[in-house]
Amino acid sequence: REAANPNPNANPNPNPNPKPKPKPSTGGARSSDAIAIDDSDDDTDDGADPNPTPDSSPNPEPGAEPNPNPKPQRNPITLPSPNTNPNPSARPTPRPRLNFQPEEVFRQCDFGFETGSFFVAENCPGFFTDCADLSVALDDLSSAELFISRKYSTTYARDRADPIYPEEYSNYLASWAVASANRHPAPSAFRPIKAPQWYSNFRLRQEFARRLESRRRAAGHHFDAGQTFTTDVQPMCNLLAEAQPARYRHLECVRSRPDDSGRVEMAAPEGADGEVGRAREEEADEDIQDADEDW
Repeated sequence: REAANPNPNANPNPNPNPKPKPKPSTGGARSSDAIAIDDSDDDTDDGADPNPTPDSSPNPEPGAEPNPNPKPQRNPITLPSPNTNPNPSARPTPRPRLNFQPEEVFRQCDFGFETGSFFVAENCPGFFTDCADLSVALDDLSSAELFISRKYSTTYARDRADPIYPEEYSNYLASWAVASANRHPAPSAFRPIKAPQWYSNFRLRQEFARRLESRRRAAGHHFDAGQTFTTDVQPMCNLLAEAQPARYRHLECVRSRPDDSGRVEMAAPEGADGEVGRAREEEADEDIQDADEDW
């Protein structure tokens, strides 16, 4: 074997079909391509010996003893291109361009952008399919309410010369809240517009004020008896007249009995058509006046 191979450092069986080296790329990698690295047959890179010994040769001589520690064959490594999207379906669908300006709609609204933000917050959940998108939209609406609350603060007169803050801040946030956050919109369908819950509370408050005024006028015999009498004195008179009717009979004229329509009518005192009835009525009026002054 030494006679056949006088140079012990030479490769006894060189590869008759060497693998050609890849040509350097002249341009950047496309987004749909991948970068492949194959170093299974490249023994001259990474500091490898350019003249391997017969034992480390990948093609040993026939009849030679096998190498107990053969060099493992490495598989090619494939790296994704940096411009390749690993999951194209995860990218949200871009929102189409709007053909109107939402803030202009709020500016031209008759009831103002404060009430408009109430309508948007009440009706926008039906247009969302993702809870995360709805959370972002409601967060923007909450920020708009925070800015508009500045308008009703005691120091707002000092900042009234500024035409941008806080009205325009609130207008922009409230008008673009749904358009900017709704990345997964619901299918187009007819949806009725509901009034915000604030309107129901406002109507109940007006109804309560109307009934309170009716009780005040009825208890005061067509003159204003005062809110304190209606909320404090009259309920106590009702309790006393119901607990001990014989002792507090003169308080019967103070008790109110609302009818089915909500209108309050006073209970006529016993014997009101005679002198005894008029005396009791005058006594009750004096008691009411004294009680109102004490309260």
